[in-house]
Amino acid sequence: MSSLLTLIVANLLWGRLPIVKDNVLTATTPGETVDVLVTERGVTIYPSRRDLWEKVTAAGLPVKDIHELKQEAEKIAGTPQAVKTGDRIVAVVEYRDGTVIDVVSQVAE
Repeated sequence: MSSLLTLIVANLLWGRLPIVKDNVLTATTPGETVDVLVTERGVTIYPSRRDLWEKVTAAGLPVKDIHELKQEAEKIAGTPQAVKTGDRIVAVVEYRDGTVIDVVSQVAE
């Protein structure tokens, strides 16, 4: 059974690192399954849910483009440097249905 709406609530910055990025180091939830991201700095609706974007903005609720949230986070904390990883896999990420969606590699020394 799938949900009609997947909503993620998170701080825009985790420590001093933006959570909205062009590329992530480790996937824990496939991006295509997320509909809405709510942060303390704003709400964004993923582009695949144009229907939801139209309903929410028509209701007068403030919605930001995800690129705006990314720029705001980088303005506060800067653009994070890429993490260099080695070849050794130290963990496997399983999705809730048991499929493997990513692996975690050891940080390069």
